[in-house]
Parts: sequence; structure tokens; C-alpha cells
Amino acid sequence: RKAYDQELALFGSSDGLGGTSGIGATPAPGEMIHDLVTLIHRMCEVSPDEWPCYIAHLSLSSLKQMHGLIANPNRLASGQGTTEGGVTPEREHVMSQQTCLRWDSKSRQWIARISMAGLNVVSRWTRCSATAAQWHISVLTLKELFTAYRRANANVPVEEAWMAAFKQARLQKIYFPGEQFSFSFVMPVSHNGVCRHPATPAARNLDLALEYRKQFLDTQGMGRQAVAELQSQLRQASKAEKVRWQTHTRETQNKIGRYISCLLHTRECSQTPGGKRVRLWKKQPASPESTLALPWFTGLLLDQAES
Repeated sequence: RKAYDQELALFGSSDGLGGTSGIGATPAPGEMIHDLVTLIHRMCEVSPDEWPCYIAHLSLSSLKQMHGLIANPNRLASGQGTTEGGVTPEREHVMSQQTCLRWDSKSRQWIARISMAGLNVVSRWTRCSATAAQWHISVLTLKELFTAYRRANANVPVEEAWMAAFKQARLQKIYFPGEQFSFSFVMPVSHNGVCRHPATPAARNLDLALEYRKQFLDTQGMGRQAVAELQSQLRQASKAEKVRWQTHTRETQNKIGRYISCLLHTRECSQTPGGKRVRLWKKQPASPESTLALPWFTGLLLDQAES
């Protein structure tokens, strides 16, 4: 754990920072900070009614760590010095590639990405090798699920296979929150015998990426100018959507923080050991039970006095 935190400090990254080296709190046994961060990002994308099913099984220590992560946005973010997912042409030639995990030797950062029948799932850049490894495993698992579903259901639409793969991944508690991953499509477009592959803007969720894809499909056969105009429009819409998404995420994180505070208070109050004598330091108010029993007790004393 200490060596891991030293590596994070060396690269100036807060991804998965545990804190045994003097910053933050030690993770609960069997639970990594990376998992708690992903869980928070996932909760930002679901209804508050679903929050209990994500954190009901967590220990008190893990809940305290989650609350600390939300209170410290620098630790909750993907890390200092990271950039949005995606590879620019200028950087492509300096990368060494192993399956879908890439290493940029100039910026000393990792990125995980896969392509599934035109759908690109791309992580953020990160300097933390452990975080990159987690993302690498996640995208590989997603691609395996997609391939298996397509093999078993060859005649279903590809959109159904994409949705099924993400659903099966969620059942395995593998999530792709918009804070850590982006989604886009590469669309083959043919016009006058020339085939090009324009890409949709990166989206924060699969539903929005599918909407961009649908608009691209509607321009099939309309020419290069129509595709370029649509790309420009979608870029502007994507920027506006990003601002809205960031605002919504910050507000939701604050709500989650308050929710966890209430949950922590409830759990701590319910953990008073049963049967243990507790010293009372002040006069206690009368309980409803003792108030109801008072007339009966007074009548008993009167009967004894008369006898």
C-alpha cells in the first residue's frame, strides 16, 4: 500500500490514493479506493432511489472514505495532469500499444480503449498504472461480453448487442461512468466511390452516443459537405452537454455526500453494544413508557398505605 502511494506521489496523481503515506485514510480490507471512486461516479448517473443498493453492503470504514472523497474533489477527480480520453494524430506515433492498453512515452500516461463494431469506449488518460490496469480489465471484459452475445445471437441488431454487453457488465459490478470513460462511433460513409470514416463527438453516456450515431446514419448518401456540417453541429451540442453534465454531476455529488452523512449517523447510533452499561452524565427525560406506567405505580403505593 505504501509503495503504491509512493508511485502516485512520484507521478503527481491522486488516482486511487489510499493515504497510508500520510494523506487520507487507509482503505477497508478488500476494497480499493479506485472501486469507491467508481461507485460514486456510478451513483451520480442513477436515480437516488437506487443509491441504497450500491452502498448498503459497504462497511462503515468504506462509507467514511466515500464521504471523504466527495468532500475532497481533488481526490475524487481522475487525477492531476490527466486529460480527456482520445488519441490525437500527433500523439499516435509516440505510443506503444499492447492490445487495448496504450502508453504515451512523452506524457507518461496510460489510456484504455476498445472498439466494438464501430463503438469506441475510451478511458481518460492516467499516470497511475493500477488505475489503468483496472480500466483495461473493464474494457476487455466488456468486449468479451459483446463478442459472446453476438456469437450466440448472430441475427440481432448490433444496438441490442451493445446494450446487452453493458447490462451484463453492470451485473458483474463493472461500470463505465462518464467521469472516467467516453463513447463515440466511427461511421463509414461512402460518396462517389470514396469511403471515409468520420467520427461522432465523444459522449458521456451510451444513450447520447447512440443518438449521435442515428443522426450520422440519416446523412448517408448526402455528401461530404452534409456530414461536415453535422459534425460541426454535434461538436457544439456536445460542448453544451458537457457543461450541463458537469453542473449536474457536482450537484449530485453534494447530494450523495449528504446522504452518506445521514447513513453514517444512523449506523454509528445503532452500534451501541447491547447489554453494556453506559454511564449517564445528566438527568434523562421521562420516556413514554414510564409516563404511562406512573398511574399504576401510584395506585399500588396507595393500596399498600391503606393496608
